[in-house]
Amino acid sequence: MHSEEAKMNENRLTVCQSVWFPRILVLLVLGLTALGAANRAVAQGPTDMPLQFKMIGEFHDPEKDKNAGGVNAFTVNVLKKTWIFDIESSHTLQGGALGSTVLKQIYPPIMTFVGPEELTDQLTNPEIEGKTYTLTGQLYVGKRMFRVNTLEGPPEESDADAKSDSASVSDAP
Repeated sequence: MHSEEAKMNENRLTVCQSVWFPRILVLLVLGLTALGAANRAVAQGPTDMPLQFKMIGEFHDPEKDKNAGGVNAFTVNVLKKTWIFDIESSHTLQGGALGSTVLKQIYPPIMTFVGPEELTDQLTNPEIEGKTYTLTGQLYVGKRMFRVNTLEGPPEESDADAKSDSASVSDAP
């Protein structure tokens, strides 16, 4: 009887000797590889693709105003100039995520502004300090970079005076 059990054990295939084992192993490896690739694509997708973005905020000199900036403040590097950019409002231009949600993904809150020379020159000018500006461009979250396409500042005092003068002239009887 003991010899019959030994013969039965010899005739049984172990799991590793089964015809199905290599096939199952290949399917398992392919499945895990596919899952890993899908996770990488989801994790890298939003950070590598730029978002069309708009930000409105004030620039403050960190050397002059040590308490500049609030909850939505970023340290911004433009060429060799560093600013504190206190963001009042932000949103994506193509819809989707809220601007504040996107900006919270940038940690530490440091960004580099790049763009055409005429815009970066304006952004290094000390006269922009304390004034509200609207910037639109592409935000690269993973790179913590904002490519400035447009820069709109506060209306010039002479423009505002001219508008008020024309308004008073048109109101005359």
